[in-house]
Amino acid sequence: MNHLLSQGLLLLLLIPLASAAALKESRSSTKPPLLLISLDGFRYDYLTLFANETPNMNRLAQLEGAYAARVKPAYMTKTAANHWTMVTGQHQEVHGVVNNQMFDPVFNETVDMFNTDDERWWNASEPIWLTAEASGLRAGVYRWPGGHVAIGGRLPTYLTPRTEKRGDKVAQSPELSAGLDRVLDWLTNGQARLVVAYHDEPDFTAHGQGPGAVGPVLAEIDAAIGRFLRQLQERGMQQRVNVIITSDHGMLPVNHNNTIRVNGRKHPATRAVLQMGVALGLFAKPNRSMELYSAMLEDIGKSGKSKMANVVHRRELPDHLHYKRHRRIPDILIMPVKGYQIADNNDTVWKLGMHGGEPDWDEMQVPLLAIGPAFVKGARTDSTAEQTDIYGLACRLIGLPARPHNGSDNGPLSSLLHNDGNLAQAELPLLLPLLLTVWKLMLNIS
Repeated sequence: MNHLLSQGLLLLLLIPLASAAALKESRSSTKPPLLLISLDGFRYDYLTLFANETPNMNRLAQLEGAYAARVKPAYMTKTAANHWTMVTGQHQEVHGVVNNQMFDPVFNETVDMFNTDDERWWNASEPIWLTAEASGLRAGVYRWPGGHVAIGGRLPTYLTPRTEKRGDKVAQSPELSAGLDRVLDWLTNGQARLVVAYHDEPDFTAHGQGPGAVGPVLAEIDAAIGRFLRQLQERGMQQRVNVIITSDHGMLPVNHNNTIRVNGRKHPATRAVLQMGVALGLFAKPNRSMELYSAMLEDIGKSGKSKMANVVHRRELPDHLHYKRHRRIPDILIMPVKGYQIADNNDTVWKLGMHGGEPDWDEMQVPLLAIGPAFVKGARTDSTAEQTDIYGLACRLIGLPARPHNGSDNGPLSSLLHNDGNLAQAELPLLLPLLLTVWKLMLNIS
């Protein structure tokens, strides 16, 4: 009899623990959908400089949502590379997308990342939408760089045509409001649990007219964001969808008089030359990297601006950039000081706004705005977050086990969240008195 009673009490002891675990699993499987929006080239201080043009986003940042004032992008601060970092959580030297245009010395090919469907250039890491699909969650990709590429034959459930860039001509995206209408349909009628959406402004305007001229396009973006949030509210979805708005990189004004030119393409040791925003990357022919390095040092010296640029061999790049351990990173990188740009003698310089600068430069950093049931209304962090942290945050929000990544789960972005913690552990204090009572009864019986 005592044996049967002991078994019964043991069962009673296990029921609360099993219930807590089941509750945790149930809540994980019903986490709200997530929409991650990237506005290309949205600098961290645009909300202040253009406050009159951005009332909806400012209200989101200051009152209705959560706000990280600064997110430091990964290096190289270029669109394709930074967007792949956001959806993998990895440094570029890990995931292998290291610029918008890349040269691979093994493939012996140069490619524009916006004009290729070849998965070899993208498949070193799995983007979050494929991880979600593999876990049984429907995902949508609206014009996100790389979203059109079938990796291992897999694509997200919902997909739009890729973003196309040909040289310096950018095929502008549709109106943001129309894109967000499609996204809303995926989230409601399509029951997507994860959607990532890309818009090529204000980057497009800032390149052509300079970052000081983006006010009108920011007003259009802000109106589209405001309209979308109202639609969520009208449908009773504002507390049933988490929304994150951020960017890939910032933007610098460019003075063409501050262009430093080198003779890179015509040097006999050069294998390939890539423009990398304000920087210039050069690949050397086999066993000739030091020859090319010395030649570029000499060119910079002849320009009379040797103090305005650094010629760096890849193996000497600073560790904090996480930009040296991949074969697609140029052998030689010519990096200007802020306010200057590097160009080959044969290249035309026309842009009035540029990126490609170092992540620590203020002008390269971006904001992050968020709203939804996971975020604390009015929360703000002025600590600088890392772009690699966005991936882990996104996985956490949809209950997705994260793949290996370089981000932190306890960085500044975590301070914007309600403290949901480990649900099984959260229930344990409530169950503790019952567990102690059952344990004492079992001891008395024995």
